[in-house]
Amino acid sequence: MRLNFKILISIPIFISIMISCESDFDIKNDFEPKMVLNAELVPDRNIRVLLTENRPTQNKNELTIIKDAMLEIRVNDTLIFPLVYFPNVTDSINHSGYYVADYRPNPMDKVSITAKHTSFPEVTATEYVPSQILLDEFTLLSHPLPSDKSSPAKVKISFIDSPGKDYYFMDIWYVYYEKKYDSLNAVFYYDETYYFGRDEYVEGLSFTETLWGNKMFDDRNFNDQKVSFDVSITNPVKPKSGNKLYMTIEFRKLSESYYLYEKSFTLSQSGIYDPFKEPIFVYSNVTNGYGIMRSMTYDTKKISILQ
Repeated sequence: MRLNFKILISIPIFISIMISCESDFDIKNDFEPKMVLNAELVPDRNIRVLLTENRPTQNKNELTIIKDAMLEIRVNDTLIFPLVYFPNVTDSINHSGYYVADYRPNPMDKVSITAKHTSFPEVTATEYVPSQILLDEFTLLSHPLPSDKSSPAKVKISFIDSPGKDYYFMDIWYVYYEKKYDSLNAVFYYDETYYFGRDEYVEGLSFTETLWGNKMFDDRNFNDQKVSFDVSITNPVKPKSGNKLYMTIEFRKLSESYYLYEKSFTLSQSGIYDPFKEPIFVYSNVTNGYGIMRSMTYDTKKISILQ
């Protein structure tokens, strides 16, 4: 009878591995409760702050809103009105409960917010609102008709880039008003539909980042000068007879905090289910806590698309 010595040798090795796998390990729980402060500063809007509790990674419950904190705001190092909690104020993603200040920031403001609570460490965030951005030109160069199958729309954009490092965001969308008839009331009316994500392409300009389908870029190629470029919209909405169609551009100047947060957050979400991916920490400018206080200025232009 022949014995397979390879099998005999492997058995004790396998047993030792199984025994070692049964050892107990103590997992250190170093979770520390902290406040999460999120705010976006825009010159034509009152300052709003969402204040929540942080939570362990395995906790998938809804956010816990902190309703009884004391928040103060300083603008250019001067203390102004306190922020008051309003439970019914909501945002676009259905977060309810914001601290609101009866103050709208100005371009170039330095804004600091401090949040205090007896159950959490005090947190502070400071943000600098960028200078105002104005579009000098937003002109329609060409637009396809319903009979054109694959022609892009083209617009010309120009603006003045301010001195220093600047970050920009561009988004173009359509609003389509379809004429319909209300037989019950015997009247015509327009049904409104929004079309986003039109695949903009700036000729001669490489975008620094493409985040969630939106275009962000910096001024590395045109610092401190008047900038003009053509934009091709490869997926335009075509006008139809009797209906109304408008193209809108929103052009933003972003703070550095805004840009770094969007960039790091998007990178952290790519390959999120890859267990071997290196961890990416999302940028935060909140001291002793988590979250982001970011700011922007913007300009919006609208063009009527006629058939």
